Amino acid sequence: MNAKRIRGGLLLRQIALLLLLSLVLTAFSISAGAIGISVDGAPVAFSDDLGQPFIDSAGRTQVPLRAVMEQYGCEVDWDGETRTATAEKDGITVSVPIGKREISVDGWTIPIDTAAQILNGRTYLPIRAVLEAFGAAVIWNGGTKTVDAHHPEAGDLQVHFIDVGQADCILIRSGADAMLIDAGDRDDAQTIQAYLHAHGISSLKYAVGTHAHADHIGSLSALLGAFTPSRLLLPAAKATSKVYKTLLETAGGLSLVPYTPSFGETIPLGSVALTTVNALKTNDLNNSSLMFRLVYGKTSFLFTGDAEAQAEAAAIAAGAALDSDVLKLGHHGSRTSSSPAFLNAVTPDYAVISCGTGNSYGHPHPETIEKLKSAGIAYFRTDEQGSITAISDGTAIYWNVAPAS
Repeated sequence: MNAKRIRGGLLLRQIALLLLLSLVLTAFSISAGAIGISVDGAPVAFSDDLGQPFIDSAGRTQVPLRAVMEQYGCEVDWDGETRTATAEKDGITVSVPIGKREISVDGWTIPIDTAAQILNGRTYLPIRAVLEAFGAAVIWNGGTKTVDAHHPEAGDLQVHFIDVGQADCILIRSGADAMLIDAGDRDDAQTIQAYLHAHGISSLKYAVGTHAHADHIGSLSALLGAFTPSRLLLPAAKATSKVYKTLLETAGGLSLVPYTPSFGETIPLGSVALTTVNALKTNDLNNSSLMFRLVYGKTSFLFTGDAEAQAEAAAIAAGAALDSDVLKLGHHGSRTSSSPAFLNAVTPDYAVISCGTGNSYGHPHPETIEKLKSAGIAYFRTDEQGSITAISDGTAIYWNVAPAS
């Protein structure tokens, strides 16, 4: 047998071995990448006939329509003419048009960051957007690659960082009480109102404008009449802008007298309480931001508006309790906020950044992201991940998406 044939035989065997190894690795990759879905603790069974869940190009989990929605207890319908899937449960109707980045909840249109699809003749829905519209708590478990959808427990604290582009809007819900911290820009009223409606919010205990910039109070005037808050909280620093004047006029027409909480004041909300931690007295609008620390059981959150390093330093100097599990970064992740001293005082496990896709400010600034990475702080971004939801049972905090990469 000549050497050339031996070398050729070895080469063929090596190629065969590599192909076999490739097939094994591919099979392992598919298995390892499989996504599990559970509804109220019961795993959803998928098959090739029903279709398998997958992660789309927007990073969202898409699931076969009937397999999940019927297990959640919905009545499901399909309109072939309009190419719209409809699910109904407990008097709530959610319509999902194919190929459009939106869903409709009882007639309210809510923009989402991906679209329902038809693949191989099967209809797939973005599970998070659809089930959250029914009030479900949707939790992503990155360790097991499992989406868990369940009816929230009565005592659970919900914190929603609503995606309003280059603006801020946070919904906090505890029991029957709800608080809205900031209300996006001037054209965000429809988005916020639809989001609140979809989550069963018909009234607010508190409406908060952390400070007088338009990207925080822009839609607050429109929302006051729709959700009739018992109290309107604003900082002492005033503005001369039209949006601020309109807010005061609207509040006056509703007999709402703006109230400025003092440092260390406790604000009850359902079964939780928030404490005011801003200590700086200034007319600078960003640094006048109302700042709140929320504690529920062993979990805690810190909300900072657009507070910058000057306000952060004042809170530290005043001895404010700042240590928190979750920090809403000040000023959309600007380099002028989230100073090293402040991060050391807060020691968060998670940070949330509210900012718009491709915004002209460059938020979040690379320096801020680097500070988070260096400190080992996992972070979420509304520009990349849409609305972010944190759910606390008083012991642990669960998220509807995995942290940003």
